[in-house]
Amino acid sequence: MPIPAVADPEKAVRRALTCCLIQINVVRVSAPEDGVAGNCCPVLRGNFMKYMIEYTVRTEGLSFDENFAGSEALLTAFSKWKPDDEKGLTILAFVSNLTGRGGYILLETNDPKTVTTFASKYNYWNDVSIVPVVDIGETVPIVASSLEWAKRASKA
Repeated sequence: MPIPAVADPEKAVRRALTCCLIQINVVRVSAPEDGVAGNCCPVLRGNFMKYMIEYTVRTEGLSFDENFAGSEALLTAFSKWKPDDEKGLTILAFVSNLTGRGGYILLETNDPKTVTTFASKYNYWNDVSIVPVVDIGETVPIVASSLEWAKRASKA
C-alpha cells in the first residue's frame, strides 16, 4: 500500500496523536454534529480502530483443585461463546500461546465499548491487557516524521 504524502507531517502527527488520545480517553472537546461516536475526530471519522488483547489464564495463588475447577468453568463458558454474538467488532485473529494458558486477540471496531463488552466476559478467569494498535504501514511515516522533528529540535 503506498504511503500518502503529507504537506505538514509535524502538524498531521500532532493532530493524529491528540485526536487518538481524545478518543481513547473518551474525552469530548466538542460534541460531534451528527452525534455519532468518533465523528468529532476527522482522522478517525468513519474508521475502525484495532486493539490487541493479551490474555493469560489466572492460576497464581490457586490450589490444584481450584485450578482444575477454574479451567473447567472457563472451557464450559468458552464452548458457549459464538463470534457472531460479538456485535460491532470483527475478530481478525484469535491465537493461543503454545502452553494453552494465554494468547492474543486482534480485533477491530469503531466503538471501544464493544471491546469492553467482549473482554469483560472472561475477567473471572483471565488477566487481560488491551492496547490500541495501528498497522505498521501507517506507523512508519509517523515515526519518520517524528525522527525528522527530533533531529531539528535537538539542534542548538
